[in-house]
Formats: sequence, structure tokens, C-alpha cells
Amino acid sequence: FINQVSNLEIVPTAVDWERLAQSGHAINYKHPGMQVVYISGALFFGVTGQLLARLESLVPSEVLILSMRGVSLVDISGLQVLEQLCQAQLKRGGSLYVTGLQPQVQRMFERTGLVEFIGEDKFFWSADLAITYASQHAGESRQAPFSSSSDNTLSEMPLGVVTLN
Repeated sequence: FINQVSNLEIVPTAVDWERLAQSGHAINYKHPGMQVVYISGALFFGVTGQLLARLESLVPSEVLILSMRGVSLVDISGLQVLEQLCQAQLKRGGSLYVTGLQPQVQRMFERTGLVEFIGEDKFFWSADLAITYASQHAGESRQAPFSSSSDNTLSEMPLGVVTLN
């Protein structure tokens, strides 16, 4: 059982702009710094080290979309890693979108304040919708110029938003 639930898959993917256009999505701006990261598996205390290492190894992207349709379970430690990722992304001047949350995972994001912290307008059912939205609103929510350097690793970021209510 433990081996089965600790099987975490994280797949970073460049946006396929041609496929989106062919499927009828209106793309105003093909953002060169956009990346979709597909996450599958349970995000719990047993995989946080693996999750943290994989997220830290990603090339920094100005627009990062986490597709979490394959995540069936998340605990507070998994949410804290995602909070760290969000803080690092915002600190760099980037934006973060979350897609495909299953109902029980969505409830955990809401209960811990992560939906409010990330912003309700950053949650979508599909990566396609998030890509379309982000391409139409490129640069609107940016507070600082994007920096592709990663001064702090995620494990050094302070926590503070995620608490269980």
C-alpha cells in the first residue's frame, strides 16, 4: 500500500500552442515563459521530499501551471510544499495557476487558505483554460519583473499561509 501511494509523477511540459489553436482556443499571446507541470499521485508527508526536489529542479517559468487532475489526496505537508512553490514563484515576479483539482483536494486548498493566497481567479478545471486565460492576461498581475534566478530553494522559504481550519 505504501509503495502504491508514494508513487509520485511530476512531468513538466512546454505548451503546445498549435494543438490549442487547432482545438479552438483563442490565444492572444503565445507566452514564451509558460510551462505546465502535470502532477499525479498522493501529496502527503511520505512524498514531500520527492515533491520538493522535483519542483526545485524545474527551470523557472514566468507562468507556471500545475495540472493536478491526477492528485487524489493531499495532506498539510503536501500543501506546505505547494505554498512554498507559490511564494517562490511570486517572489520571482511570476504567476501560478492550478488546474484539475478533485473535490476533496479542492476542499483542502480552501480549508487551508491556499485558494485565497493564490487567488480564486488562478484555479481552472483544465490546463487548456488556464493557458488561455494566462495568455489573455499576460503581465496584468505581475508586481515585479520576472527573474529566472532562484535565489532561495523552496526548502528555505518561510511558511505561514497553510493552516488547517
